[in-house]
Amino acid sequence: LAIISYDKGAKELLPKPRESFILVIDGREYTTSIIDLGGGRRSIGRTFERGERIGRDELCSRHHLKEEDKVCIEPEIPLKRYNLSRASAAVSAQDPGEDEVPETIRRDALRQLMAEKGKFTGEEFFAKLKQLQLEYRKKKADK
Repeated sequence: LAIISYDKGAKELLPKPRESFILVIDGREYTTSIIDLGGGRRSIGRTFERGERIGRDELCSRHHLKEEDKVCIEPEIPLKRYNLSRASAAVSAQDPGEDEVPETIRRDALRQLMAEKGKFTGEEFFAKLKQLQLEYRKKKADK
């Protein structure tokens, strides 16, 4: 599975290669790492579910993925988890529709909370995110 990043800011927030992290795919949690294939290419490394190793074939079968699929890994900062999304969803996320909000809002919420508090809970993050999303939608509607 080739990992792509459509947002340079999000790319900076990804775990370092070989560093374990929680990856959520279709609501299921796995422990995995990123492997660097060289030339700027990355893939998902050994993957475990509740301590039991899950082979790449089984992971792909469970989640209707193919070995050659391109996927995005999106950070959930306060939770130290990362969500996997299909590349087609990532491409549409580059061009926000009326109900979608740019990824920059998520980063802005994180930056503002870090500046205000330093440490914060997931609930505080999502409250700040919701506030910024509402402001964004209001500005967009006023145009």
